[in-house]
Amino acid sequence: VSKGQLLIQLDADIIRSNIGEVETQLELATTIYERQDKLWKQNIGTEVQYLQAKNNKESLESRLSTLKAQLRQSSVYAPFSGVIDNVPARVGQMAQPGMQLVRIVNQEDMYITADVSERFLGKFTKGQVAKIHFPTQDKTLETKITSVGRVIENDNRTFELELKMPKVDFEVKPNQVVVVQLVDYSNESAFIVPTKIIQTDSKGSYLYEVV
Repeated sequence: VSKGQLLIQLDADIIRSNIGEVETQLELATTIYERQDKLWKQNIGTEVQYLQAKNNKESLESRLSTLKAQLRQSSVYAPFSGVIDNVPARVGQMAQPGMQLVRIVNQEDMYITADVSERFLGKFTKGQVAKIHFPTQDKTLETKITSVGRVIENDNRTFELELKMPKVDFEVKPNQVVVVQLVDYSNESAFIVPTKIIQTDSKGSYLYEVV
């Protein structure tokens, strides 16, 4: 499907019927208002009659606009181009707010999300390089952080990172599990030694230096 393509049409016969009734009422109200306006400009009639006619016309116009907006919402269009993977909705089923009607997949516009513990606050920034490992394919690629969440989730005390999905030459699927490798600390003057040569005592860890 293409972006903007009509996917599902909800039953809106009641709304269309209401639109027809309001349009008929508005036609009459507009005629009355126009006549009352001409009379008012000639100083004929009362201000109350003029204001009542004007208010009735504007109220019907507002109601008609609301009904037409509701009618537009009865048509479900594709928010982006992709492939329909699943259609949970069935003909005759009652549609409800929040109900999933169609699932569209676009593998050209995927991204990666990761929940990170709040103890890493301030450690990661937009544009920072990260490594993505795909366990199923045993592939590791580099990408960048595209956004850092500003809210800590109450349930697990984490914030969300979003990363750009790199171009791949193998098949991947939405909701696939990947391993994100992030650098939360670096020190240019540090040196690396095997853990087996690090000694410890009551005062802490230390190394022997050969001089």
